[in-house]
Amino acid sequence: MGTSFVGKVRDVQQIAEAQIGEWVADIVEFGAQVNGIETTRKANRIQAWQGLLDWKLANRFDRN
Repeated sequence: MGTSFVGKVRDVQQIAEAQIGEWVADIVEFGAQVNGIETTRKANRIQAWQGLLDWKLANRFDRN
């Protein structure tokens, strides 16, 4: 899966096996953390903070 959609895979488990033609395939279930608006907001905030002077950065940490 693309990393722009899935942030982190939390759990994977095999549910069953399926016969597909002459092949046997595993059916698996994934538990994942999905990237979303909050992740984008955090990334934008971090990027903005990287350009701040030390004293401005200290003030932001005090507020947040």
